[in-house]
Amino acid sequence: MMKKSLLLLLTFALLLSLAACGGTGDESTPSSAPSDASEASAPDATEPVNLKTLLETVQQTCTLDSGSIYSSYSDTLGEYMDEEMILGKYGAQSPAPDFSVYAQYALYFSFETYQDEVALFEVRDASDIEPTKRFLQLRIDELLEGAVNYPELDTTRFENAVIESSGNYVYCIACRDLEAVRAVIEEALG
Repeated sequence: MMKKSLLLLLTFALLLSLAACGGTGDESTPSSAPSDASEASAPDATEPVNLKTLLETVQQTCTLDSGSIYSSYSDTLGEYMDEEMILGKYGAQSPAPDFSVYAQYALYFSFETYQDEVALFEVRDASDIEPTKRFLQLRIDELLEGAVNYPELDTTRFENAVIESSGNYVYCIACRDLEAVRAVIEEALG
C-alpha cells in the first residue's frame, strides 16, 4: 500500500512540474512562418550548397549524355571516388587530388569518354582553389592530347570547357549544353 501511495505521489508531482513548465508556449515555440515567399526561399548564407543535389538538378534540367554521379555523400563503392576510380577517370599522369582537402564533391561522368563531364568541389581552405583548378585543367589538357590520335572524336565540349570558382567552390563543366549547365551551377553557388 505504501509503494502505491509513493508512486501516486511521484506521478502527481511529475504532472505538476510538467504543467508548471508548460507555460503559455510563447517562449519555446519557433517563430511563425516567414511573411513572404522570398523570405521562405532565401537560403542561409552560411549553409553550404549540397553539391550532389545540385548535380542531380543539373542532370534533371539540362541535356546531358547518359552517365553517373559520384559524390562524397555516399560510402558505397561505385557512388564515390576511391583512389582507383580517381586514377581511372582522371588519368595516372595528373597528380590525383587528395580528396581530404574537399568538404564535399560531386562529379558527373558520361558512360563514354569524351562526353559530358561536370565536376563540383567545395574546398575546406581557400588555398586549395588554385591547385584544384590546375588539376582540372590538366585533366582537360590530357583528354585533348589523347584525342589527337582519334580525329573522329568530337572534342568541342573539352575545348570549350569552363573551369571557375565561386567562394570555396570550384567547378569544371565540359558539356554540349554548357551554357544551361553553367547557369544552373552559377545560380546555386552565387
